[in-house]
Amino acid sequence: HGIADDGKDSELVVPRTIAVARLAAESTLGTLLDYDKESGSELVETLRVYLECNRSPKQTSDQLFIHNQTVHYRIKRIEELTGRSMRATADVSYLWFGLRALALSSDEP
Repeated sequence: HGIADDGKDSELVVPRTIAVARLAAESTLGTLLDYDKESGSELVETLRVYLECNRSPKQTSDQLFIHNQTVHYRIKRIEELTGRSMRATADVSYLWFGLRALALSSDEP
């Protein structure tokens, strides 16, 4: 079915192919990717940095060189567009998986 586990009875799943990774990224982040493309925004990048910074708006704003309020606005917009909450572990995990799948399916790190 395109996704493999690590063989250690864990919950870790990794797409087996670039095509499957691309599909996973589209299904999880499609609305954000489309919004970024249409509006020239950077919601996907903001989400990536925000999650890498353990959901710290301050660290995210420092890394992206944007105002703290801009981070809050973008996160709120991400939540609206995806229907996911940054306060729900399952939602954060879902979005993180989408970001990892996107990284695997593109030339970007």
